[in-house]
Amino acid sequence: MLVKDVKSFFKLARILEYKQDFRQHSQIYKNVGWLIGEKLLTIALVLFCDGLLARTITIGEFGQWQYSLNLASMIGCVGFVAGAEVIIPALARYTRLRSEIITAGFIVRSFFSLLTVLLSAIICDVFFDNSVVGKLVVIALIIVVVNETTSVIVAYFQAITNIRPVVLCRLLALAIRASLFYVVSLNTKNIFLFISVRGIEVVVTGILLVLLIRTQPIYWRPNTRIIKIILIRGIRFLPSILAMYAYTKIDRIFVQKYFSYEYLAVYSIAQQYVEQCFLLITIVVQSISPKYIFSTQYTSLNFRQVIFKIGFFLFLIATFLIIVTQLIGNIFISSVFGSKYLGSFEIMRVLVVTTIPFAIDTLATQILLKEKAAFLLFLKWLVMAVFAVFMYVIVLPIMGSSNIRYIFIINFTVMALLSLILVKCYCFKTH
Repeated sequence: MLVKDVKSFFKLARILEYKQDFRQHSQIYKNVGWLIGEKLLTIALVLFCDGLLARTITIGEFGQWQYSLNLASMIGCVGFVAGAEVIIPALARYTRLRSEIITAGFIVRSFFSLLTVLLSAIICDVFFDNSVVGKLVVIALIIVVVNETTSVIVAYFQAITNIRPVVLCRLLALAIRASLFYVVSLNTKNIFLFISVRGIEVVVTGILLVLLIRTQPIYWRPNTRIIKIILIRGIRFLPSILAMYAYTKIDRIFVQKYFSYEYLAVYSIAQQYVEQCFLLITIVVQSISPKYIFSTQYTSLNFRQVIFKIGFFLFLIATFLIIVTQLIGNIFISSVFGSKYLGSFEIMRVLVVTTIPFAIDTLATQILLKEKAAFLLFLKWLVMAVFAVFMYVIVLPIMGSSNIRYIFIINFTVMALLSLILVKCYCFKTH
């Protein structure tokens, strides 16, 4: 009887401990819930828009559209100085300097974004024989850099774990985009009108975020010293970002090289779906990292326990995404994009497996960011960029171009293993 009472006591104690933990971190759980809900709605609306576009224009034009967006992301990353990896940790640590940090981030990003657009317009005009693709790249690049400039505001709300107003703003802008896409698809097949709608979405999002930040105790406070610090830290991470984007986006460049814009369209549907899965994992990690990872209050044992718990949670999310894809992917593609894109399913069901190594790598990257291991991040992405080029240029011709999807899996698996090695050898020595 006494043993039973003791067991009941400890069981009650554990329940009370879990309830206390939930109360202490309820804002984080709500934040993650809002972000997951937003991502589910975003996936639905984005796929609705792309489905309309894919059905309206030809497969070749859809391939050009995807190629342009992909290349714009690769070029536009030059303007991603002072991104979330710099701003969020700074906002979480230095709460009294949030106005100065937000102002510095906006100034630095605006300057580099403008510089990137000007240089890219010259490059596209010189090197692109296909004038349609060249124009699409420049327009898409402007959209990318404007969106990234206003994302400084998003970083603030992520740092204070109050993402709900940002979610509502982004969903409203996305709903406007979906409505305009539908109207345009009924009246024209002009691809430039569709990309103009993307521009309208970014402008609306920017306006809403500016109005939103004005409701917070954040003011325009340029501080030369803080601008310099943000700039230096941003430049330290920039090589890593350049190598990362080169690694993650280069596959579609080689798809177009080895195949055609038509095959790229089919491949991009699968790749876009997988990227949405990646983004879901990323926003979950970035939302919980300010208090669970960047906090310095954990002892060595507690810190490892926290990391393992987060890792298991991310593994469950990745497994869920893989199962759902295998079950409904085929029906989904035919319903959204049409039967002419059914070839995407065989690619999608293979690529989605990479959500597991991606989750491992994302968590490991946050730990490296906590330790300010900018050089290790750069080294990792540089190694992976070189490795990816080697796989696509040397190994793929030997394996056969039809096996490009398996090269993608190999690349992400190697990346996850490399990240684990870096964390094990460097970070856990200090925790």
